[in-house]
Amino acid sequence: MGLRQVHWVPPESFDEYRLVEALGRSNTGQVWLAHDTVLDRLVAVKLLVELPAHDDVRLRFLTEARAAARVQHPNIIGIYRVGEIGQRPYLISEYVRGDSLDKLARPVAWPRLLEIAIGLARGLAAAHRQGVLHCDLKPASAIVSETGEVKLRNFGFAQLLPQIVPLHAEVPSDREAAATNPVVPGDPTIAPQANSELFMQPLDEGVEAVEVAIGARQKPPCDGGALAEGTAPELPRPAIGPLPSVRCRVMVPTVYTPPEVWRDDPVTSRSDVYSLGALLYELGVRVPPHSGDSPDDARDIDPLPLASAAPGIDARFAAVVDRCLRRDPAERFASGDVVLEALEALAACGKTAASMRTRPLLDRRPTRRMAVVAALALAFALALLAYIRFYRKASPGSCPAGMVPVPAGTFRMGSPEGAGKPDEQPQREVTLSAYCIDQTEVTIAAYAACVAANECRAASRTVNWNGYVGENVKIYTRWCNGEDRPDHPINCVDWDQASAYCTWRGKRLPTEAEWEYAARGSDGRMNPWGKEAPNAKRLNACGTECTAITQWPAMYNGNDGWETTAPVGSYPEGRSPFGAFDMAGNVYEWTADWYGMYPKQAETNPQGPSTGTSRVCRGGGWCSIDASLNRAVGRAWHTPTVRDVDVGFRCVCGN
Repeated sequence: MGLRQVHWVPPESFDEYRLVEALGRSNTGQVWLAHDTVLDRLVAVKLLVELPAHDDVRLRFLTEARAAARVQHPNIIGIYRVGEIGQRPYLISEYVRGDSLDKLARPVAWPRLLEIAIGLARGLAAAHRQGVLHCDLKPASAIVSETGEVKLRNFGFAQLLPQIVPLHAEVPSDREAAATNPVVPGDPTIAPQANSELFMQPLDEGVEAVEVAIGARQKPPCDGGALAEGTAPELPRPAIGPLPSVRCRVMVPTVYTPPEVWRDDPVTSRSDVYSLGALLYELGVRVPPHSGDSPDDARDIDPLPLASAAPGIDARFAAVVDRCLRRDPAERFASGDVVLEALEALAACGKTAASMRTRPLLDRRPTRRMAVVAALALAFALALLAYIRFYRKASPGSCPAGMVPVPAGTFRMGSPEGAGKPDEQPQREVTLSAYCIDQTEVTIAAYAACVAANECRAASRTVNWNGYVGENVKIYTRWCNGEDRPDHPINCVDWDQASAYCTWRGKRLPTEAEWEYAARGSDGRMNPWGKEAPNAKRLNACGTECTAITQWPAMYNGNDGWETTAPVGSYPEGRSPFGAFDMAGNVYEWTADWYGMYPKQAETNPQGPSTGTSRVCRGGGWCSIDASLNRAVGRAWHTPTVRDVDVGFRCVCGN
């Protein structure tokens, strides 16, 4: 193995790092949680506990550091430093709370599987754009954080080629920018920047740089063509093509290793694409595409198509994975960037119904009538504000007007084992103090009062969710509520706007636990009204009225009366046990909590994770076609800056 067997215990402290606890170990190495005493942060430390007998082992440590430092992307574990304790190398990296994909329960439910796939593809695409081949992609090579983010790691077998940076590099999204690992200025031991001359040298001798045609990255059209037919889509020219061929130094090939490596042929970025496909196949099916480790399996036998191995999986997603697994590299996607294009197109089609054909919408240009309606709405809002302030003074110690009391109690939060979705588990006991919750979602008129008081930013009349592409941005923007619908729920507001409104009212956004308890009580019901299925009298979701403008499948056979949002409180048959309206349908509702996996232990007044990248939304919306999203236990999430036509909020106070 290139190591001299020597028993060694790492020192409790070295340089500026103090070891906290062991996170894992192998025959040759250990991973520790450590405290960076200079920058006051937690880091992960990978230590080689046996003395390396030759330079290959040291090279793997250096390669991993160089590869991760070159890419610097939120979907790749950040590397801060490499060094040695005596002759034993160590590597300091970003510490992420979570589990590697090999510990994830399989099969992974849709659409979580698509989210994981997109996260993996983003990391791989970023690596390929910087001339990095991973060469050892498998479930253990990626981790899912407690907040649901996917990060690639273990670049010890990577190959570094001359850098290839797109001429029109895509600007990171808000989510990516917030999650990017900072480079600490002035640290003399941090890995060099990507334009360092050191990084421009390939690790294998004789590898020649090639010119790669680079084009501006474009979103493929969501027209339901190849994706809907179950074949991989033909896409615009990718940001990069396949990288030059090299040889990967994989010590032991695995079931994720592409056929060309078994044949000892040179590899390219298409080889990483194969490994990505094998990984996604296993997450969707429970087993990898080839169950054995024989080279004949991967080299000569086509795997069972994913759609046949997992009949319930999205056929378009299955087609993308199947193309990744083609035995001939030329038939696969050229790079991680092209896989990402296909997956993002699929995600956009999922939200916009792929071949969505909308009928002409009403002209909503401002008219004199609308100006009069807007003035009346503002007057109504100011009168409502005056009444609310009076009521606060007149009714000390009771729920303010427009709210319903939720008594203290204990309930089982989430779905029981074997039911629901993975992120609704484990189900555990939660105890809550008494509180008050808005009986309805916050209306256009109520929010206008906050704007008039200069305490809230005006609601935007545009959507910005990144799943909308092309003409669909304009279509959905026209469904943002305006002053002509004063009694409808406010939508197209981000998390900060929702939080600011609740603060102005002397309230706050509900925690996930508060929201779920108010929606379902303690009797184990899945829907606010009970165990009965959704219908047009219980909630405003996608019924026949919705299919008329979207061509989506309906959740239920019936017309709930409103093509988009409905006036708040329109469905008394759907009230929760405590008398709250619209806790299923109309609009999703922002909560205070960051998105993350549930703990196992019982809790009292839980607050959710302390940090994260996405906030939880609850309750489903007017365009929901999946009844599971409208259940009281159903969870969705958005980055806090997202504005969408089916997202609003309500407030709580007390507790």
